[in-house]
Amino acid sequence: MKRIKLLGLASVALIVMAVSASSAFGFSEFNAAGKANPAGITTKGAGGKAFFESVGGNKVECEKSASTGKFVSHTEAVVEKLEYSGNCKLSGTISAKCPTISIKELKVTPGTNAGKPVDWFQPKVGTTMAEFTCESTKVKVIGSVICLNKKPTLGLKGEVECKQTAKGKQEFKEGEFLGKTETGKFLEAEATLGFFKLKEEDAQNTTEVITSSAEVEQTP
Repeated sequence: MKRIKLLGLASVALIVMAVSASSAFGFSEFNAAGKANPAGITTKGAGGKAFFESVGGNKVECEKSASTGKFVSHTEAVVEKLEYSGNCKLSGTISAKCPTISIKELKVTPGTNAGKPVDWFQPKVGTTMAEFTCESTKVKVIGSVICLNKKPTLGLKGEVECKQTAKGKQEFKEGEFLGKTETGKFLEAEATLGFFKLKEEDAQNTTEVITSSAEVEQTP
């Protein structure tokens, strides 16, 4: 198998709620010999239990995640399908059972934060990442998230971690992407139950492993 060098291909898990998101997949600047185009390399991701928590302690948990994605070019990838399932529930100000959560298509951009390889996950179209209803509570999650590539090693598998440093506070708030500093990146969740509305900053805590269709080298 031809070895193709990529900077960080791994996976993230992107879910939500008063909650956050975590996605599946990730990479960084493409630097293969001969400037080969990574377009066409596909990925499958899987993650275990994860939680997403707002600054007010509102939380959504699911038992597992699954995703598929692909590389579009040397500076972009997409998460085409991402779902969170298995005993999903909302707790905190409002308590309810949640359905399987489907994340909208995500654009993935490679970058760095203080020398660490990171990936920026944002909605491919608009600003909404997900919309779903937990019993009578409608939830809408907007914004983007920056996560860490954990295993910069040659192979078919990688790992990405999204985590919070405190309730609703994501680990990374900025990064260098395609020569530009992007700041103030965070998720925000809005929960609506009748006339009651709650809008809070959100963060996620999850890890996802992905398998790619071609060998890659994740070099920090």
